Parts: sequence; C-alpha cells; structure tokens
Amino acid sequence: MVEALRLNKQPLYEAIPAGTQMHLFFLFTGSKMPAYQEVQSVVLRAVNKLISVDKQPPAPPTIEQGAMIPSTPATLPPSTPDISSQ
Repeated sequence: MVEALRLNKQPLYEAIPAGTQMHLFFLFTGSKMPAYQEVQSVVLRAVNKLISVDKQPPAPPTIEQGAMIPSTPATLPPSTPDISSQ
C-alpha cells in the first residue's frame, strides 16, 4: 500500500491548496494479501475521490454543526381573519 500511494500521490499533492494539511491513512482489514494491481487500483480510486471531494463546494452547515436557524421571515403574508366566529 505504501508503494502504491508513493507512486500515485502527486496529483493529490497538487490538488491540496497551499498552506493546507491533509492527514491520510489506509487501514487494511483483510485476511489475505491482495495482489499489487488490486491495491494500486484501490489507492488510485481513493486519490481520485479525495481530489474530487476537495473540488466540490462546501456543504452548508447542519444544525449539529452550529448552523443558525433563521427566525420567521419578515415577508410573511398578512394573516387572514378568522371568519368562523362571525
């Protein structure tokens, strides 16, 4: 895995903005050793996915992340009178 990442990391380095850090690790949990071609394929897909995620605009924050919930808009239509009591 280390060799596959070493050989394919340059596009990822070029996609990361200057002054930004990225900490990356791969965790192998399989019970049998995969072939190098399979490892390289997975590493390439991961690198390409990281590059594409970095180019997407950030998603708006969620409530869990502390997003502000807007108060009632000032442009509500006027309330209709209750005509059932007349």
